[in-house]
Amino acid sequence: MAKMVTRTVFSDVFTALVFDTEKKNTEEVQVIIPHKAYKSDEAKERAVKAHLDDNQKFIQIIACEQNEQTLGITIEQFMEIAVPVTRFPSQQKPEKEEE
Repeated sequence: MAKMVTRTVFSDVFTALVFDTEKKNTEEVQVIIPHKAYKSDEAKERAVKAHLDDNQKFIQIIACEQNEQTLGITIEQFMEIAVPVTRFPSQQKPEKEEE
């Protein structure tokens, strides 16, 4: 098996009750958002509202669950699509002093 570059990704899956203004009925929709530590229920609601269509009016969050998924690609694929980046100073190895 080829070596892989992997990353574990966490996301929040919200089930929200919304009113569809075109269909004139309520429905449950799922909104998947990259995981974030929300400080309040209002912050969760704002995050869900930002991902709804214009014809969907938010009513309430019915459920929320966190997903953990490990994703990966081969090193060859990674090298084809990767771009150079600079790490944060806290992630850089200290330079060795010359003797």
